[in-house]
Amino acid sequence: MKVSIEKTEHYALFILNNENLLENTFSELSSHIENTLNEGNYKYLIFDLSNLNEISSHVYLFLQQIHDKMITLDGLLLNTHSNVSFLPVFEENQLLFVPSTGEAVEYIYMDQLEKQFLGGDELED
Repeated sequence: MKVSIEKTEHYALFILNNENLLENTFSELSSHIENTLNEGNYKYLIFDLSNLNEISSHVYLFLQQIHDKMITLDGLLLNTHSNVSFLPVFEENQLLFVPSTGEAVEYIYMDQLEKQFLGGDELED
């Protein structure tokens, strides 16, 4: 499995460079994710899936597990793919989907602002 990882102050971006993601590569990818989460205090992960030609049901289950883990960390998993025909299946699986990495980054900043705003209200009560 070929994966590139870009880390910033606010998120870690995983770029999957394979045309398909097979079940036997999930453990390797999980290891990359765990290492990244342990190295830094990342609450946001972006998965750039643009190189995938097809996405099997196993991939959606795998992404759902990562999504659930990120929710427990008060974070998010955002998935990107330029082919918006994947959107309905992502929505069915309750996974966040945006067409580009740039939009994912904007989504993260908006989520951070919302959390700061709501956190400020809670302090006043």
